[in-house]
Amino acid sequence: MGFFAPLAATYVVSAIVFMVLAVGFVALDTKCKSARPKWLTFTAITGPIGLVSYVILGRKN
Repeated sequence: MGFFAPLAATYVVSAIVFMVLAVGFVALDTKCKSARPKWLTFTAITGPIGLVSYVILGRKN
């Protein structure tokens, strides 16, 4: 297997950590109060795309 197994494990762990941080950021942000469940769901499903969209569009309210 070589380096594939540790590389794949590192990728999975880093992806999970990023998703937890992204959803945590949206959940704990105080700027957007009206549509928080929508943004949490969108960020949990799409990951980085949802986080970028939230930072650009969701924090305007």
